[in-house]
Amino acid sequence: LAADLVRAAFRVESLAREEYAREPPERRRVWDAFALGLNHYLAAHPGTLRRIIGRYEPWMVFARYRDAHAEDVIDGLRLGTIAPPDGRATPPGPAPVAPDSGSAAWAVAPARTAAGRALLIASRTAPFFGRGQLYELHLHSDEGWHVSGVARLGTPVPSAGHNEQLAWTHTRGLTDRADVFRVVFDHPEDSLAYRHGDEWRRAITWIDTLLVNTPAGVQAQEHGFLRTHHGPVITRRGDTAYVAAIAGLEEGGALAQWYALGRATSLDAFRSALAGGAASLGATMYADVAGNIMYVEAAAPGRAEAPSRTRPVSGNDPAFEWQAAAPLDQRPQLLNPASGMIVSTPALRAAGMDATYPDRLAAAVAPAAPGGLAADRITLEAAQRLPFEARVPALEHELAVLIDEWEQVGGSNSRRAAALDDAVERLRSWNGVVTSGSVAATLYFHWQERAAGSPPGSYAAFRALEEAVSELRREWGTDSVAWGEANRLARTHTSGAERFRDEAPSEPLGAAPLAAGATFNAEAARGTGRRRYARSGTAWISLIELGNPPGAWAVVPFGQSADPASRHFFDQAARYAGGELREAWFMPDQVRAHATRSYTPGRRADAETVAPAGP
Repeated sequence: LAADLVRAAFRVESLAREEYAREPPERRRVWDAFALGLNHYLAAHPGTLRRIIGRYEPWMVFARYRDAHAEDVIDGLRLGTIAPPDGRATPPGPAPVAPDSGSAAWAVAPARTAAGRALLIASRTAPFFGRGQLYELHLHSDEGWHVSGVARLGTPVPSAGHNEQLAWTHTRGLTDRADVFRVVFDHPEDSLAYRHGDEWRRAITWIDTLLVNTPAGVQAQEHGFLRTHHGPVITRRGDTAYVAAIAGLEEGGALAQWYALGRATSLDAFRSALAGGAASLGATMYADVAGNIMYVEAAAPGRAEAPSRTRPVSGNDPAFEWQAAAPLDQRPQLLNPASGMIVSTPALRAAGMDATYPDRLAAAVAPAAPGGLAADRITLEAAQRLPFEARVPALEHELAVLIDEWEQVGGSNSRRAAALDDAVERLRSWNGVVTSGSVAATLYFHWQERAAGSPPGSYAAFRALEEAVSELRREWGTDSVAWGEANRLARTHTSGAERFRDEAPSEPLGAAPLAAGATFNAEAARGTGRRRYARSGTAWISLIELGNPPGAWAVVPFGQSADPASRHFFDQAARYAGGELREAWFMPDQVRAHATRSYTPGRRADAETVAPAGP
């Protein structure tokens, strides 16, 4: 119910229908054809479980990228707390780490590569189960649309990928794309009026009917909603309301822009497509066959000072209101820096890309070339290793705090401190590199989990390590456990509802939790036993060498099929966990040479691909 309330409050369905209706015939054919393909599959597979949708409609692709979900948190406010206008809920609290903040990208100019060709290395984070999953796709049209990459399930256009001339991907970026505003409804006579600047504005209220599962069966329920010019009211207490605003949700445009990016064949054409300004794209990294590399920040709305009584929950004292998305030439960007390389990783973004980011862009994402360009040329083998790096950048600082507390405890209680001698030494001698075989990594992450949940006070880091050691010994019989033994990659039902079981097939995984700031990252949850299993994180890695033809390598955590009976259900897991990419054939002759089956929708595949049986 919370999910449906959020979507209704943000008017996801009506906005998606309106966007589809505005589409020109050229693109509408793409959305129509995608819907026809899904409906053909449903018709050809009558046993497919239809949970809600029995027939797919083209407007639904535009709903997929209107991100407003019950579990989302903006400025500490969980959207799932939404209630009718007279409901009661708690004000915002601390916000968790954003799930997509672990994406990374590297654009390398020809002068910095061993082969003299530009490279684009992409690492995208996403859920492994449930909503938001990515899938690989390769499209080749006789009308000139030839592109390969990844898209979100339920959409037909790559959001990152490459064609014969260029490659692109997106990272988290630093532009603020969402805010919660505090609005006070204090008009003496009109309960729907709120002051904005020197004027009164009036909120809109409406009733929507939702179908709700109840113990008595599915029932139609009416729910009320309230909306200001910033966005819908998520929660309120008395005359104070908290209103959520998400950049680009109303305007849309992401799918049309990705379609244009994938069809671009030059830097100028790509920049023209990128100028469309869909606010949901994030920062963009780019490389092309001509040797250009580029980084452009997101097109999310900026903030303009306004004498208003509607104020963001986070921010400085002056009130703000959003202004239109910034034009391309006004966004922070880099084109062909002298260093020959542009980098965006979680560790770099956490190391200082804050309010001073526009002034520090070149230093932050265009690292200098040690020893000169010619002395620092990147091979394909080295490029492949970059997205699999899992190093804890904060280890030195955190360890200094721990050692100081450990020494202080030793001064007053030597026996208690001595009990942690081995654990402290294991952490002190660790280089911070997370691998599946590292026992120090297991101890470190258990320690950090305990520290995150510990109340502040004397010797908090020391006490958290005591708890971590005790927990490991209780669950494993020892505090020396390899990280890959405790942290696993396994595939259950694609919905994410099926529990993980320690006795089921799995792979040891050397990825780090997202909060650690590592490039190769995965958020894990416990299964039915003592192991933890990755549920989200690095969901697609790609390496593109821009040549004629382009070279392409990629990997995903599991495999191309969600059918457990398919040999492609889990066939990429060992490569992914082992830090190895597979070749991703792109040119038509490559695809034909490696194809194991081909068919035309609507015709029997076996009639085209299987020879008649012998006597």
